[in-house]
Amino acid sequence: MECLPTSNGQTLRFFILHDHLNMKRLIFLFGVMAAMPQAWSQNGMPADTLQSVTLEEVKVTRSAIVDKSDRKLLIPTEKQLRMSSNGVDLLRNMQMPMLTVDIVNDQIKLSGNGSLAICINGREADIADVKALDPRTVKRIEFHESPSMRYGGVDGVIDYIVEQPTSGGSFVASGQQSYVGWGNYNVSGKFNKGNSQFGLYGNFGERYGFTNWRDNEERYQTLDGQQFTRTEKGLPGTTETPWYAVALDYGYSKSDKMFFVAQAKFRGNPGHVTEFNGELANSYSSGWQRVFDRSAYDRIRPSLDLYWQRNMQHGQSLMLNVVGTYDSKQSEHFYRTENHGISQDDADLQTVIDSRSYSLIANGNYEKRWDIGRLTAGIRYSHGWGDNDYLSSHVREKTREGKTLVYAEWWQPIREKFDYKLSIAGKQRSFRIAGEEPTNTFDVIASLETRLRLNGENTLRLGLSTSTNTPDANDLTSALQDLDEFQKYRGNPALKPYRKYKATAQYELAKGVFFGRLKATCDYYKNPVMEDKYWVTEGGETFLLNTLANQRSMMQATVLATVRVAVVPDWLTVAGNIGWERDVSKGLHYEHRHSSMIANWDVMLTYRNFALGYAGGINQKYLWGETIHGDENYQVVQLSYKWRDWNFAIGIVNPFMDNYNVPSENLNRYGGYVRKWHVTMAENLGFISISYAVQWGRKAKQMEKRLNNSYDGGAIGTTGK
Repeated sequence: MECLPTSNGQTLRFFILHDHLNMKRLIFLFGVMAAMPQAWSQNGMPADTLQSVTLEEVKVTRSAIVDKSDRKLLIPTEKQLRMSSNGVDLLRNMQMPMLTVDIVNDQIKLSGNGSLAICINGREADIADVKALDPRTVKRIEFHESPSMRYGGVDGVIDYIVEQPTSGGSFVASGQQSYVGWGNYNVSGKFNKGNSQFGLYGNFGERYGFTNWRDNEERYQTLDGQQFTRTEKGLPGTTETPWYAVALDYGYSKSDKMFFVAQAKFRGNPGHVTEFNGELANSYSSGWQRVFDRSAYDRIRPSLDLYWQRNMQHGQSLMLNVVGTYDSKQSEHFYRTENHGISQDDADLQTVIDSRSYSLIANGNYEKRWDIGRLTAGIRYSHGWGDNDYLSSHVREKTREGKTLVYAEWWQPIREKFDYKLSIAGKQRSFRIAGEEPTNTFDVIASLETRLRLNGENTLRLGLSTSTNTPDANDLTSALQDLDEFQKYRGNPALKPYRKYKATAQYELAKGVFFGRLKATCDYYKNPVMEDKYWVTEGGETFLLNTLANQRSMMQATVLATVRVAVVPDWLTVAGNIGWERDVSKGLHYEHRHSSMIANWDVMLTYRNFALGYAGGINQKYLWGETIHGDENYQVVQLSYKWRDWNFAIGIVNPFMDNYNVPSENLNRYGGYVRKWHVTMAENLGFISISYAVQWGRKAKQMEKRLNNSYDGGAIGTTGK
């Protein structure tokens, strides 16, 4: 247990819980790591988990950032808790510059690039779960910049540590609505009795009635060297993206020794539609075409999550997690042209896919803590079944995928200023398409991370890691799918897993009201799965095939400076990031380079029960394969007021923007393009937000779930340009 003294002399307490040949290799790796603790010196400091540690005084008058060896503890102030309406709003008010919080689109992302997992008490959650949180129950937020292997290979983890009362309950309801078809509504309730907690929540969101269009210029070059262009001038289309989620959960905890949670969740995306219209002209004719391009899908994902944790004597703990998921998705892509003065046939193309997947994931994790360090070891097994019916091409594929991961991690402090974490794992994968020979692979994954505390204010971190990425079901399909009258898509069953090597160097300075960080990362991918596009002739038809291949390499280097300053403590805070990214893509038949700037900012002004925030960011672009992807420029201004259990807010999205667009560019020599997606009502979009949160009963400590499992493979994504 750790104690943080507050400004009024009180003490804030919180707990930190912190096929057969290949199996022989996995067992060998596990045994090597299990024997490691005996080899280390007895002169280390106490392990950084479940140990009694005396911290230097931290005044929680502003959100404190407590730097631990494997995570950061983000401690919200009483004012930040009081002024927030839900978990997303709380993180936004805390202004953690390592994270970008989009309260309009309900997104939490790492500053720069990288994947992020969201957890509540260690259990994997989605944005709907976080929106259902009563901020007053949040003790702290843990930010893992170099997560354990048990998190599934993500680049970062946000974990909300939440209290569980022993009696009474809580109720939270919120709604956010604009004057057009954009809204988000949440309701949740929890009831507590003794060691048990019952919970129910619902979330509904919608985006409809938005007018969108795309401007698109395509450049083609045939095999005989002829060149032509097609230019699409966008006409008004529509976008509809409704979603919903319902969850029922039960938790049982007994003192600090045992914890069990079961959650049944049902998520859906009904009637997701994106429609583009336009006028299409080309360089080889004086006429033009009217084009209709529509993509739509319906999706449901029920799941059952069971988790059990047991804390034992002598610093030991055992965690088990089983997750079952069903994923059903019906998608279609419709593309049609009407010719006006062009002597060629009209195009009328349709791709319909009915996909279903089933998955079962089992994960076990063991921790042992000594005075000299901490050992974490575990095994994760997943099995997925996919059934994809390409109705338009009369192809049906059944897939089966099994993965086994055995991992071990050793953490050790050396004296007071230095600690390190060594991780190693063996990963086995088997993939099979019905009627074809299975593909079996085995890889070793390893990482080394170090932290040097130069003094109480300066910290230096260095890290090296290697991991393996595997292609998903949509990448491996052999079914041919129409994109337009010139292009088709087909996966590549011959794709192989590829390696990723990552190097990180990071310096941090935390002094008084100032927090600063300079971070440099370099990601190198060997033989990555990236796009490939070339002309082929099949069945008497010549078309541009969009497919995938194991290319030569991909390198992404980033330098990012992060600053957070309480200009006037507890009144005015400024945070932001500025950086630069360099990408180098080397394919079998291409080589591209690209540079982009990274910048975002967040200004928060609070006075009594009022809060005024201004956040924004510039369009960040990054290269993968032959495509330059871009984010949108964005700005949000919001004024909120807290009154008793109510929170009221008004805001405006992109108030200084008159042309909202998301750019992308493809550099392929046979069929490249420059494209911008426009949405008219995404600029100068006003909205209101109202929330209500009430709780009753007394609070008690809660154990924290440490395993996170989910499966999102097997179900084929929607096709289209």
